[in-house]
Amino acid sequence: MIEPGKNGRRSVAKGRCEAGCFAKNERPLVRWILKRVASESGDRLDRLLANCIGAWLVSKRRITEEQNREVTTMTQAITEYERSLEEFGRERWREGRAEGRAEGRTEYERSLEEFGRERRREGRVEGRVEVLCSLARRRFGAETGERLAGLFGTPADDGRLARAESAVLECSTVEELLRRVEG
Repeated sequence: MIEPGKNGRRSVAKGRCEAGCFAKNERPLVRWILKRVASESGDRLDRLLANCIGAWLVSKRRITEEQNREVTTMTQAITEYERSLEEFGRERWREGRAEGRAEGRTEYERSLEEFGRERRREGRVEGRVEVLCSLARRRFGAETGERLAGLFGTPADDGRLARAESAVLECSTVEELLRRVEG
């Protein structure tokens, strides 16, 4: 039962609610709910609370109108609410999964692009080494070409490769070529 309390308080069952704890536009609703709760008991109270909670859940878009129509007890209201939380969680999980996959694809594409650039660069360097060794074989003999090929690891040092390319064209002896490339 709702009874006026001391200092502007109203007592409801064992709990207390300050008159100023609600916004002015909520006070009539709170008064109406308190009167209804005070006059109900047992199953009727359960249905009343289920209807109130159900309407609130619908207003917060936690359950649908269709789900609310099926709610007749607080247990059902709680069940529908938990079910909506599960669906909400699954939906967020699906969204997160889709975002993660999109980010993963983007990262994969970036990595693949970088991998392709690196392989192309390595391929160009390998091609330069092959041309250098071929020129050295023609100019100074097969043994010199093979020795030069052994000097360049993977990946080849660009500075050393550039020196060797110049040396093959400028040197007149094998000793001079090897001294410039190795030194």
